Amino acid sequence: ETDFRIGPFAALEGYGLERTPDSLRLALHWSSRGSTSRDYTVFVHLRNEEGRVVAQADGPPLNGDYPTSRWASGEAFVGHRVLDIEALPSGRYDVSVGLYLLETGDRLPVQTGTGQNVEGDAISLTEVTLP
Repeated sequence: ETDFRIGPFAALEGYGLERTPDSLRLALHWSSRGSTSRDYTVFVHLRNEEGRVVAQADGPPLNGDYPTSRWASGEAFVGHRVLDIEALPSGRYDVSVGLYLLETGDRLPVQTGTGQNVEGDAISLTEVTLP
């Protein structure tokens, strides 16, 4: 179970990961804990062992159909992201996620469910190993 607070209005409460030969398909389980007047962008990054981003899937939540400025407190929904891994070499990779403001690149602060700040304001979901 995942339990992270993102900024004053969002939470990531879980995820699903499906691996195909050429992609990682993520289902991100969001909930709204408040409201915002801003539209934030979701980022999903795949980092190699050196910490470099080698694949990413950034974009508005729910493919732009439901921007964060319209989220109402208490709602829950699932957003999907796909990372292309076809050209990546064998190795271990970290999958991370968060929200940022597209205009500035500023990430929303992330805390664990117990109130601990998360370094880099990016939630490390899981590690994957590619053959």
